[in-house]
Amino acid sequence: MTRKQSFRGDERAIEGLPIRLVIALVVGVASLAIMMNLLGGIGTVGETEVDIETTGDGIESMTDSSGNDKDATFTIQVVDNEGKAIDGESTVIISGKNVELVSGTITETVEGETDITIEHDQIDFRSDQVKGTLEVTVEPPGDGNYKDDQPAELTVTK
Repeated sequence: MTRKQSFRGDERAIEGLPIRLVIALVVGVASLAIMMNLLGGIGTVGETEVDIETTGDGIESMTDSSGNDKDATFTIQVVDNEGKAIDGESTVIISGKNVELVSGTITETVEGETDITIEHDQIDFRSDQVKGTLEVTVEPPGDGNYKDDQPAELTVTK
């Protein structure tokens, strides 16, 4: 007659599997998890960071020489990290950073070198503020391996 062993006294590991097999399974699963994590990062290889280039220094005044309000015009071109122009249409999104835009954001389609005009009544300076920064994010064309992880800045002054 066979003697029944209690579950607590069973030293054969999980449901009767030998302990070495259980260790091999645990090590295998851990190794597979590490390899999958490494493979997950491969999709980002070859992506090129895009930026904007402006003519001048990227600073525009919102007043003319007589102190009258005027629009600020920035000439913008979307470029890669080597300074080469990106082919195709990009979308440039301008939002307030430390100065407020009345509309929240300004969205423009850019292909090649494009003038973007920010009207004087679109910017809301604080009463004591004479200089403000706008954040520029680029949505590059979808047919390339481009990304924009580092928004650029434009500066406007009263």
